[in-house]
Amino acid sequence: MDATDKVIVFHSLDDLKEAISVDVKSHDVLAQRYCVRFIMLNNFDAFRELTKFLVLELGVEKFDLEKLAFGPDKTIDIDTLSDAVRNLKVSSIVTPFSELARFFKEDEFKGFFNDIILSEDIAHPQKRIYIPIIGLHNRFTDFLKSFGRIEESAPIWQYYTPKDDKVMVYVSKFKNYTIPDKLNICSLPTMRDWLSFWKKQAPKDKILCGASPILNRWPNAKPDSIFTFQSVDNSHKFITDFLEISLPIEYKESELEYWDAMLQNIGKNAAQLFDFPNYVEDLFNRKTITANDILLLWAKDETLAYERWLLKAYALAYKGDELSGYMRDVLHEIDDFKIANTLFVNLTERIFYMTNAERLQNFDSRKYIMQSQCELFRTLVPEEHQLWVKNHIIEIAQKDDNLSQTKRLCTSTFDFEKILFLGWYVLMAEKDFGLSHLKEFYPDLAGYLTAYESVATKVTASWASDYLERFRRAKIVDNYTEELKEIVEERNASAESFYNWYYSFQNSHDLLNEIQNSQVYPIDKIYWVDGLGAEFIPFIHYLLENSQSNYEAILSQIARTTIPSNTHLNSFDVGNHLIFKLNALDELAHEGHYQKYATLVAELETVKAVIHKILDDNKAGKHTIAIVSDHGLSSMSRKCDSLKIDSKTKHEGRYVPLADDCTMVSDIDFVVHENERDHKKYKVALRHQSLGVKPTHEVHGGATPEEVLVPFIVISNDDASKSLKYTIVPVEAKVPISDRKVAFKIIPEPQSSKVIFNGQEITLIRHGMQWEGIIPNATEGKHHITIIPFRGKPVQLEIEFFGMGFSSGLDLDDF
Repeated sequence: MDATDKVIVFHSLDDLKEAISVDVKSHDVLAQRYCVRFIMLNNFDAFRELTKFLVLELGVEKFDLEKLAFGPDKTIDIDTLSDAVRNLKVSSIVTPFSELARFFKEDEFKGFFNDIILSEDIAHPQKRIYIPIIGLHNRFTDFLKSFGRIEESAPIWQYYTPKDDKVMVYVSKFKNYTIPDKLNICSLPTMRDWLSFWKKQAPKDKILCGASPILNRWPNAKPDSIFTFQSVDNSHKFITDFLEISLPIEYKESELEYWDAMLQNIGKNAAQLFDFPNYVEDLFNRKTITANDILLLWAKDETLAYERWLLKAYALAYKGDELSGYMRDVLHEIDDFKIANTLFVNLTERIFYMTNAERLQNFDSRKYIMQSQCELFRTLVPEEHQLWVKNHIIEIAQKDDNLSQTKRLCTSTFDFEKILFLGWYVLMAEKDFGLSHLKEFYPDLAGYLTAYESVATKVTASWASDYLERFRRAKIVDNYTEELKEIVEERNASAESFYNWYYSFQNSHDLLNEIQNSQVYPIDKIYWVDGLGAEFIPFIHYLLENSQSNYEAILSQIARTTIPSNTHLNSFDVGNHLIFKLNALDELAHEGHYQKYATLVAELETVKAVIHKILDDNKAGKHTIAIVSDHGLSSMSRKCDSLKIDSKTKHEGRYVPLADDCTMVSDIDFVVHENERDHKKYKVALRHQSLGVKPTHEVHGGATPEEVLVPFIVISNDDASKSLKYTIVPVEAKVPISDRKVAFKIIPEPQSSKVIFNGQEITLIRHGMQWEGIIPNATEGKHHITIIPFRGKPVQLEIEFFGMGFSSGLDLDDF
């Protein structure tokens, strides 16, 4: 006898019921000896109908397997199951047996059936243990084929409906989530749920099972006529297929960790209420997220990689209309969310990989993006990437005759760009990169180069402003120019010529004491900026005017230090709680060798940071602040051969301390000076040639104007101290050179007024409703004259002096 002979096949459920009823009353020896009856089924409706028949009509008790588990999500081992079946005292149906047995390993499966198939209970010959086997046809018949005592076993019944139940079981570690209420799907998160389900409900098309025992053992379930098992360990599939949440994110296996995080954050019961844009906005604590917020949120240190992943999807799906095409393209390509740098690097570099036509479409949007978040790009684009961009810009510039494309690749974001702008201005100011380009691309440098005539700065010696103009021009080209050398050799030709101008300027300490004692300006704070020379006065005015801080310069004057122009002999009392020292500029000068272009760019950034700090630290309240310095800096000594006349120099050869009893006198190259502060003698270099070794840094300590002359600026945000507003117009814009008299209407009428012409201050006299003055040393041509009414801002006007006693507007043909 083989397995097929042993299995009795029925074609209707009623025939099966009839056979069961007959079997209960049978006096057959084998029927009474062996109590276990296996019933092979392929349909759960038939199983439930058969169970009802056995319980209600034959009085069979139900034995629920879930009673055997030691917890709602615990498995039932083979020994426990075998013992339970053998120990049943009355006729029982074991349910749902196959939904446990199908997960047995092959040896467990055969071992269990071998163990119970010939179970005996001689004392109870009518006892029957019914074990429905649903959908396990192949595995069970394979067992029967291998069972050696098949002939003597009890009958095995089979009833198959024409159509098998088909059930897809998704085994998933994601459990206890509220699945959308659908007719074709259900969730069974525990082993108890799994075992109970089959007795109560018809199978669903999809079953999501998270029972821990099944998670571990489902691969043991071989394909059968009813069940197909598939693992769902992918959070993306679970979110989209089971929670049925639609997300605007393309699935990539490399981003699975973010889908895992998404699933955790959705919440067990919130899937049906989940709204992606609201979720992202709540995550960042925003009512809405604008296109401008994207980079700010992306760059924050506390922003997680998962949050950047969401931010990308949010921006592309819901802010696409607000984003530029360039931003969309770069965002779409981003696949590294763990560090903020990647997005900023790609936004910086992507344009270089484009064709010329594509660049034309994206120049402006890239520039806008980078300039709108300039500090973020400066911070987050690493130096090696900045160097890469710099090298490509230079490479393109070499083939770009008029810099048309090169300029559009620049965004004025990085320091290296400023160095390029400075270099282009020096080399191509006459053609491709003039002052107008400088104002557009590097306005700070244009502010630094502002003429002294256009700012209200008191210059007691007219040549000084001319000198500082020439010094700045020499500094930007990094060359000791003849025009600069000419003034130095005139003004510092000897100790006598030096002292002529040295004592014409007020010492900054004396000036500060004078102002504080007179209380003309109620100064409540003093900022000592170490190393700030008079060369930066126009730049400071530019920074104030563009700061939107409500601070104005109410006094601006060139003062001087004592010599040697070092910190020790020109320091301010920082013990005074009103005085604050800022060292950054001086530290920059001393920390590294001077580099052409680069150091000047760094100095402008440093001065800018210093002024902004002063303004930011004094936002609250009304303040009147003095900005003072102890010395300036010179880069020109590097460009001159040193004198090498002394080996005991200080500050890279700028001065030498002398003994008190030294009888040395001034010479053509140096001045012997008794310092006004410590009354000690010093030998101080008169010109740029140092007394010892040739410097490699910017220096101070010598007697050149840029080392000695310093700014003295008083700023205020107090309206009572600030400038009055005036309207100023010239009575005549063209003045005969023989007359040299200028006249202006100033409304409202000031208490007094003055003009500055070529660095010279000239007092105006009121005659009726106009203010007049004689301009000495005027020459033919157009000149800028700065008018400064009492407590008013300087106004620069153009006046033309002409050589005839007639109006220069007349043509000779008119006579």
